[in-house]
Order: sequence, then structure tokens, then C-alpha cells
Amino acid sequence: MLDDIATQIDYMLTEVDIRSDPMLFAEYRYRIPVIIIAATTLLEGRIEYPTLARAFGVYGQKG
Repeated sequence: MLDDIATQIDYMLTEVDIRSDPMLFAEYRYRIPVIIIAATTLLEGRIEYPTLARAFGVYGQKG
């Protein structure tokens, strides 16, 4: 889904392996995946494409 979003807007993706930090692991272990934009957690857990698109300000349909 993020690849599809990337065809519509530019963004910088940073992947974080929560296993590398015990505090991150404790905080996010049951919540991944987590989408954080501008230091704000917007989405977590099961994420559907329309919700992800809205979080990025993309309102067109996947396709």
C-alpha cells in the first residue's frame, strides 16, 4: 500500500525494527504496523488502504 501511495506523493519512509530497542518493543509490540507522521501516531494495527490514503492526504482510489 505504501508503494501505491508513493506513486501519488513524495514522502520519506523510515522503518524501525522495534526488536532493536526494548522500550520501543514494549510500547509497540501489539500495535504494529504503526504509521507515524510528523511525530503523531495516526494509524496502527490492521490498516486499510482508504484509511492510509487519507492519512497521507491522498483521496484517489487504489488502482
